[in-house]
Amino acid sequence: MAKTMQQMMPATQQMSEKQKEEISKLQGELFSKMMSPEFIHTYLELMVPVYQHHFTRTDVDQMITFYSSPVGQKFVNEQPLITQETFPKIMPLMQQHLQGVMKETNFDQRMREIFAEEEKPPSKPK
Repeated sequence: MAKTMQQMMPATQQMSEKQKEEISKLQGELFSKMMSPEFIHTYLELMVPVYQHHFTRTDVDQMITFYSSPVGQKFVNEQPLITQETFPKIMPLMQQHLQGVMKETNFDQRMREIFAEEEKPPSKPK
């Protein structure tokens, strides 16, 4: 997520240290809210049935030894299908969640404030 946000930002060389600090702080806040226990719970509720469809309890126990076991190879083979099944379910959830988190953190306003500070001319001493 941080990588995606960096791609959305102007070149960091053009940002002041304060802007870099504020961006980093905002990224940390967004990430912690994105990975909230409530979101992880919802995410797992969507994922578990898909995994249950592809793997048994015995399979899961054998995954502890993952790549060295036959079931590890099964996982490697099934993973593209799992991703194909879950992606359409997870992406709308992620987008909706991110919009809520961005609203909760006043992301747009804070971004405007961060970049507006650089544009303000220095105040003249009185």
